Formats: sequence, structure tokens, C-alpha cells
Amino acid sequence: MVNEEGGGRADPVAAALHDAVHGLRERRPEVSAATVVVPWQRRVLIGVVVILVTGAVFARTPTLVALTVVCTAAYVWTLVDRLILFFRGLDGRSIITVDAADAEAVPDTALPTYTILVPAFREPEVIATVIENLAAFRYPADKMEILLLLEADDEATLDAARAVPAPPSLRIIEVPPAQPRTKPKACNFGLHFATGDLVTIYDAEDRPDPLQLRRAAVAFDRLPADTACVQARLAFHNGGQNLLTAWFTADYALWFGFVLPGLMRGDAPIPLGGTSNHLRRAVLDEIGAWDPFNVTEDADLGVRIAESGYRTAVLDSVTWEEANSDPVNGDDGRAAMKTARWLFALATLGYLAVGLYLAIEPHYILGDSLSRASAARSVLFSRDPHLAAIGFIFTPLTTVVQLPLVLLSHWWPVLTSWNITGVLVSAPFMAGAVVQIRGICVDRGIPDWLVWVLTSVFALNPTVVFYAANGMSEAPFLFLLCWTARRLIRWLHTDDVHDLCLAGVALALAYLTRYDALPAAAGVTVFVAVTTWLRARGPRRIRITDTAMDALLVAAPTAVAFVVWTVTSWLITGEPFQQFTSDYGNTSIVEQSSGGGAAVGPMYGLAFSIAEIMVLGPVLPILIPVCLVLSWRRRDPEVLAAGIVFGAVLVFATRNYMTGTTFPFLRFYVSAIPLMVVLACQLVPARGTIPARRPGRHRRPRPTVPGPRRVPAVGATVLVLVTPMVTGALMLSPTLSVQQHALREIVFPEPGDTSATRSEQRRIIASFDNERAVAGYLDALDLPDSSVLMDTVYGFAVYTATARPHTYIIPSDQDFITVLNDPAAHGVRYILAVPNTGRGTSDAINVRYPTLYETGAEIATVDVELEIPNDGDDQPTWRLYRVLSAPAAGQG
Repeated sequence: MVNEEGGGRADPVAAALHDAVHGLRERRPEVSAATVVVPWQRRVLIGVVVILVTGAVFARTPTLVALTVVCTAAYVWTLVDRLILFFRGLDGRSIITVDAADAEAVPDTALPTYTILVPAFREPEVIATVIENLAAFRYPADKMEILLLLEADDEATLDAARAVPAPPSLRIIEVPPAQPRTKPKACNFGLHFATGDLVTIYDAEDRPDPLQLRRAAVAFDRLPADTACVQARLAFHNGGQNLLTAWFTADYALWFGFVLPGLMRGDAPIPLGGTSNHLRRAVLDEIGAWDPFNVTEDADLGVRIAESGYRTAVLDSVTWEEANSDPVNGDDGRAAMKTARWLFALATLGYLAVGLYLAIEPHYILGDSLSRASAARSVLFSRDPHLAAIGFIFTPLTTVVQLPLVLLSHWWPVLTSWNITGVLVSAPFMAGAVVQIRGICVDRGIPDWLVWVLTSVFALNPTVVFYAANGMSEAPFLFLLCWTARRLIRWLHTDDVHDLCLAGVALALAYLTRYDALPAAAGVTVFVAVTTWLRARGPRRIRITDTAMDALLVAAPTAVAFVVWTVTSWLITGEPFQQFTSDYGNTSIVEQSSGGGAAVGPMYGLAFSIAEIMVLGPVLPILIPVCLVLSWRRRDPEVLAAGIVFGAVLVFATRNYMTGTTFPFLRFYVSAIPLMVVLACQLVPARGTIPARRPGRHRRPRPTVPGPRRVPAVGATVLVLVTPMVTGALMLSPTLSVQQHALREIVFPEPGDTSATRSEQRRIIASFDNERAVAGYLDALDLPDSSVLMDTVYGFAVYTATARPHTYIIPSDQDFITVLNDPAAHGVRYILAVPNTGRGTSDAINVRYPTLYETGAEIATVDVELEIPNDGDDQPTWRLYRVLSAPAAGQG
């Protein structure tokens, strides 16, 4: 084994490094990704933006139509192109086949010299395996060289490579540290030490066909001289491990088995795989080798090969890789993943059981949850079904994930009338939050018994159980916040771009679940920027670049989600922030209900918010200062990461109630529960190393804290063990728990108690019984489509309960306003009306006909009247009016 060290040959090494980084950019700057946008591209982009903005302002509908046409045409063109490629790839002649006999028949003396480049960075655990795999090649040793390309400052991987007995053909090439730290830069540097006529690349985890080099050499000999590259097929050896690996395997089989051969038959550019591409060295030198600034350097190289007049062929020789089996790359090892899956399944089943009981037996359903099911129903089953019917007042994720389940309500309306679709969504999301909490504890390296104590404290907290079982947005929101916190904590130690990107994606999805995620996203972005700036080394320009890139990675998903959601709302409704401007939005609801903090003043709002946080996190006043002190003494920033994610949401909720823009609901402070559990976990010193897919250069080992761990572990247990009981007791308080205190009537029923509090609790539980009765009455009339005009301010519960949704004309229908202005002319038979008071003032029917509920407003008569005093809390007494000139029920 020979080392090509950085020292002793300063000039040649420096020249090789300079050429590896800047060679392509200096020789052909127009094809280098170092220049992200060339002038003509910038002009085109600016022109497109100007056209779109101008069209959106002055011709919104034609612009939307044009965009739809362009996107649809592009989609159809792509689909047709893929089908053509697939059918071309069905022809067996599209793949070059060299059988084993032909490959081994070539005399060793007739074979070309071969260089194998193996770039690896911070992968000490696989170095021994890759050397063993490459040593299995059946190729003459005197005509093959293996260059192991390792970063000069990657001591762990270098030590692992030096400790492995290796064949004489293997050399370690130490790549001097330089930006960008990319695979193509390492390959370019290694190319300066390569002597082979043919060059190929393998990743550290690859298991190539032992005859692949011989097959490729024979293929080059058979193919025309303008063939610059032979791409071997890639496949996964663990395709049967789980559904995710099966999907990856199917994708590779389609791509390398049919699409690439189809491209080959059409003489089209072939985007190369990241490994097992065999290249003529002379052509590599001619076209400038790899682009070190391009993260898809393999596809880029394939395009430049075609652009230079050369061809690429696909070889029927397989290199085996291992498919990622964990969708979030969380727990390390199959045993841990198996535990997580069992935990998820058991938690989901438990929460489902509670949710189904609450919905079907006592009928305890929350309105916000039922309204999401109503929106999903309007998307699928309204007279005018369209995706925009989902509405832009509340964020869409909770409704969107219900769509497949709500689709079944066409056959089983009970799924939406009893909010079962909501329960089927919230239960697995909250189970996912439980898994993430356990993952945070496991990553911390605390004792196993404490992992299960803290996980149980979270999973069995009464508020967690209740919101896992009622279909509200709190369940997905908590899951996404916990996922964010876990990934951010991991990133502090791994500096792995995957952790940072997943934290950003989780925040974006959290924003699409609840607007409360925006302050968390802002706080995390600042935290990441400050952390990167403090730990970055080198010139100021490099530190600024690193800081900006990390901040962009974590902030971009939320920024994109915010812009897309806002612009889409503006284009479709004319209002970018309907939550604040619409008569149906949160601001209007607070004003109509007189339920915000403005009525009681900011100081009371602050005190009430603190009390709510104490209900959910009773030991936070102890945990917060203790953990901050320990964090400072241990130089451990994990506490700050968790505090920013969950604390930003709590500060936002407190600010909203103090300013009177929201209600005094306990659920707005629910992030105090995971904050409390994570801080309890932080009492115990961290231990162990967090595994990472691709550790960054700022990876830092956890600080070693001497001393026993049992004392803080027991302290954490004592602090949090009683908190579920404390929270459960305070949840039954009508003052502190406005929405949840009705649980007392379910858990501790007292039929003989007629007090005002007990009566209110019974009304809360019966909130939507009358709406189901109204829906049943109208369904029994067997009315034709478009017979009943109804707003969904209160009518959402009627809409979820009906078996005949086409009977109703609702605000999401595009002709709603037209019908509202002249119901009789459009065949409307009945109008469902609510009192023109409170939230009823925003009902579109009351806005158009203010006296309809009392007098019929000269468009309807009360001679056919349904009036049922509503037993539900804060629910209206419905009246059903027959429209004048409309036929009575049962008449044509």
C-alpha cells in the first residue's frame, strides 16, 4: 500500500488541487456549476417573473388558465416521453451483454490498464468492506490500480484504511482540504495520479460484479470508437427488507433496466449513475472531467459526453448497493427500528380506541376537527368539487391528509358524521410524536429504563391522549415539532446536511398544519445561523458562506411553503391572508365571539398563559433554570435547540392571547409537554455518538461529563412522573381548560348533578347532535340536487353528517353568490338559517338577508319549518325555510 502524501511534493500537489477545483471553470466556464445563473438565464427568469406578476395582477384568471395549460402540457409530454423510453428499453438489444465466458476468454495481456477511483469521506466503518469487495475483481493485478481518495484531515477514515491489509494495487491518495468538499473534486484530484486507460468509480458501500471490469473492457472493444462511457447497472441487495427498500429497488430496476437503455437506443444524453460508470481516460481529459461544483456531477458528465459528440452504453453487469431502509434515518440498527415500529403501532391502536369511544359513545367531538372533515368533503363531494374548496383560512395539511379517508364517506357517511376520519389521522400522528420523543431520549444516550419512563410520561399525558383521539391539528403539529427538535439536536453534533434539511422540511409541514410554526421556523433559522458562525473556521468569507448556506437549508422549505400558500390564496381568492381578512377567519371569529384576551387585558392574558403552560408542564419552572445552568457548565447546546423549537410556539401563543387575537384554549400551549419531557432528558449527561449518514466538517464529539448518571436520572424521573396526574386534574377545570373540562362528565359522570357547570359540560359533549338530526331530516325528504342553500359557518357539521352532499349549495361552490342573490330562480327549495347574532353575523345568508331568520326576508316562508332548540354548547337553533315559488317536498 503506497501513500501519496500532501507533503514533500508541494508544487505538483498544489497544481493538482488547483486543477481539480478550478480546471473546468477556467477552461469552460459556461458549463461549470460554479456560475449558477448565466446572463441569458437571468434575463429569462426575470422576464418570466415579470410576466407572471403582471398577469396575476391584471389578468388573474387567464394567467391561471395559461399556467395550468403549460403545466399540464409539460406533464403530458414527460409522461409520453417516459413511455416511449420504456418501450424502447423493452428491446433486449438496448443493453450490452458480455457473458462470463467471453469476458474471461480475453488474454490478460490484451486487457487495457484500469484505474478504480473510490472517494470516501468520514466512512471508517465501511472501508474494510470496500477494500475486500474491490480485491475480489478478477482482473490482472499488474493492469489494475485502486485509488482510495480520502480527505487529508479525515483521520478516522485514514486510520481505518491503513489498518486493513490491502492488495499491492491499492494506494491511498490524501486529498488536501479545500472547498468545495465534494465527490467530483476528490475524483478530479485522484485523476492526476491515475495511470489507467480506462477509469471507473465506486462508492464505499458498493459490491460490484467481480467480472465487471473485464465485461466493460470487452464492451469497449466491441462498441464504436465514439463510445466514451459504459454504465453498469445498479441494484439493491436488500430490496425485500421492507416497503421502502422495495420501492427503491423497483425504481432502480425501471431506471437502469428500461429508461437508460431507451435513452441509449435514441442516441440521447444519458445521465450517469453516481457509481460504476466506466470511462475512457482520454475522453475524460478532453471534456474536463467532473464538475466539482455540481452536486449531480454524474448526470452532468453524461450530458457533456453527449454534447462533445460521444456516446454512452449500458452494460448488463450489476453493482449491488444497500437501499436506505429508514425513511427518516433515525434509530441506529434494526433492533431499534423494530422497537420504534412496535411502539408506533401500539400507541396508534391505543389512541384510536380512545378516539372511537369518545366519538361514538358520548359523541364528544370538537368543532375545529369536524370542520376539517367538512372541507375535505367539499373538495370531493360538493356540487362543484375542486381542490381550492379546501379553503385558505386555515392551513391545509390536516384536511389534505384526510382526503383518502373522506373519499370512503361516499359509501359510509358515518366516517365523517362521527369524525372518524379525523381520529384515523390524529392517532398515528401523535403516535409518531411518541416515537420521536423516544428517539430524542435514545439519541441522548440515557439509560434504557429512563427512556421508557420519559416516553410513557409523554404518551400517557391526558392532553396528549385527548388530542391524539379527537382529530385536531395538535397531533400532526406536535409530531412535526418533535421531529424538528430531534433533527436539530442531532445536527448540533453530526453537522449532517440530512438532519438540517429534514428539520427544515418538518418546519415547513408544521407551518402547513398550524400558523404557529412560523416563529419556530424563524427561531430555528437564527439559531442555526449563530451556531454555524460560531463553530466555522477559516476566512470571514468562508464563514459567511457556511452560515448563509446552513440558514438557507433550514429556512427555505418554510419560506417556500409560506410563499406558495400565500400566493395561491391571493390568486384564487384575491386575499393573501384570509385568516385575518375573511369573515370566516380567526380574527372575525374572535371578534364575533368576544373570546379573545383583549377583553381582559394584556396582563391578565400573560398571567393566564403562564397558568396554562404550568397546567401542561408543571415542573418547567424547575427544569428550565437547572437545564440552562447544566448546559452552560457542560458546553452542551441541546437544551437551547429544544427550547427554541417548543418555546417559540409558547411565546407566540402567549403574545396572541395578550393582544386579544386568539381564544383562551389550553391546546394552544400543548408544546409545553414535549418541552418538559425533553428538558427532563437533558438533566442526564449525554453519552455515545449519534450516527450520521454524511457527517459534516463541523461534527463535534459530545463532551464527556464525569460523575455518576444515576442521580440526575432519578431526579428526572421524580420530577416528571406525577405530571400526567397533575395535568389530568387541571384539565377538568372550567377556567383553565375551556374545551376539555367536559371530560369530567365522561370520566366521572353524575347524572343527578344539575349544576350550571355540569349542564355546560353536557352541552359541550352534545355540541353537534342537533346538526346530525337536521342532516337526517333533510336526507329523509329525498330532495334533488341543489335544493338546500346553507352557509358552513355553523353548517359544516350538517355537511359532514349528510349522506347526500349534492343536495346542498355551500360557499365553496363557484355559483354560490349567484344562487344566493336569487334562490328561487335557481331551483332552491329550502334555506337553512341561523340567528343573525354572534358568529351568525358572518353567515353569508344573514349578510345578504339580515331579517331572513326572523321574517323570511320576503324570499322564504315559515309554513314549512324545522326548528329544534339546540342542546349543544354555543350552537344555534336551526330554522328551515321554504323558498317562495319553490315546490314543496315531494312535489316535482
